[in-house]
Amino acid sequence: MKTIILFFLIALALSACNSAQKEQIVSSKDYDKFLITSMKKHGTDLEQCNLTIKFWEEKLNQRQDGYIYYQKLADAFEERFELTGNGEDLMRVDSLLQKVLPYLNDKEKAADYLRLAQNAITQHQFKKAETYVNLAAETHYFVIPSKLVAFDVAMELGEYGKAAEILELFKEQEDFDILIRQSKFKDHEGDLPTAIALMEKAFELVKNNKSHPLYTWTLGNLGDMYGHAGEIKKSYEAFLKVLSQDPGYDHAWKGLAWMAYAHDGNTIAANRIIDSLFIKKSIPDLLWLKAELAGHKGDQGKRLKLLNEFCQIASEPEYGDMYNKYLILAYSEELRKPEKALQLAKKEVKNRPTPETYALLAWAYLHSGEKEKALAVIQQKVEGKSSEPEILYQAGIIYLINKKRERAKTLLAMAEESSFELGPLKEKKLVELSKEKNFDFMFAAEKPFPLP
Repeated sequence: MKTIILFFLIALALSACNSAQKEQIVSSKDYDKFLITSMKKHGTDLEQCNLTIKFWEEKLNQRQDGYIYYQKLADAFEERFELTGNGEDLMRVDSLLQKVLPYLNDKEKAADYLRLAQNAITQHQFKKAETYVNLAAETHYFVIPSKLVAFDVAMELGEYGKAAEILELFKEQEDFDILIRQSKFKDHEGDLPTAIALMEKAFELVKNNKSHPLYTWTLGNLGDMYGHAGEIKKSYEAFLKVLSQDPGYDHAWKGLAWMAYAHDGNTIAANRIIDSLFIKKSIPDLLWLKAELAGHKGDQGKRLKLLNEFCQIASEPEYGDMYNKYLILAYSEELRKPEKALQLAKKEVKNRPTPETYALLAWAYLHSGEKEKALAVIQQKVEGKSSEPEILYQAGIIYLINKKRERAKTLLAMAEESSFELGPLKEKKLVELSKEKNFDFMFAAEKPFPLP
């Protein structure tokens, strides 16, 4: 009884906080100048990149055996992918680097394999990335970079023991590449304060070179981490610093858009930022964000239209497995296509057996009407293996549907602590659930609980 009362009081307090006016953080006065510069810079950079591609393609037409031309062209396509988000350019990079391999000595091959591995990671083809890392290691060149990329792949494949063993090899070192991976591992373990401290230490090593890409990359990651820790103002300041050095750094713009929406409740500002990005990059994740905003405004028709458009584009071959997570969520939830969700979730688990993908599989089982299977997957493959808010939310709902009330309340309360990261739609659902005291309304046979 005490637990129920405590949970209900927490819900009332949360409702009171939500009803109070939050301090607005995101201001157009702070970022408008960067937005204008970003659009101009993007146009110039894209024009130059297209000219570079044309130049090296002409060189290749003149001399098919010039492997240096393949590498230069791969560089240009990789740059264009960063500018436009066109997945076809990533496929071109992979194809060009493959053509280079026969011309290379072992040392050059090692570098090429590592680059192919990084490209495969971007495409969420993690088994393929693992193959490339192993090939690089067999050359016995670039030993340390190979191990570090092997760490990256191990984390993506859920091989956390292997990842820990690799970090142990470098435990006495404080190089940038080591620190950022130590930070990632601590974040995976749920130790966000230590993860932030390690990333801040990495930033100290690059902060004096503001023009270097590592400056914006590291500070952008810190912006994310501060937000996850609830330090919204620090997150905002970090993103603004990134944009002051590189107005075209889209990750920071997404961070500002999410902050305007999830913290300030300002969907107009969030949509304005997203629309400016969409002019530059017609990428699926921007449609996903716009669908989230439409849902928050209660425009379900627009939300469904955007989600269908997202699924159509994200399923194109050039995006590979990059958007499988969001496709599974869309098919499971609003679009009500459980068979598609389940098929894709099983594929994800096969390719990438992590707590996240198993949670998605459980979520797909739940929305397919197989609540017992969903619970079994959560208990066997997920619980105790991740502290990610979305995973806690999914696990909590699955426990709730299976009438495991106490465990459900614990997990949902944990998820609620990261409401900024989850976003207003899930925060609203958590508040609604927590108001229902002992959840008795869910278990009446004549009133089945509508799945989130």
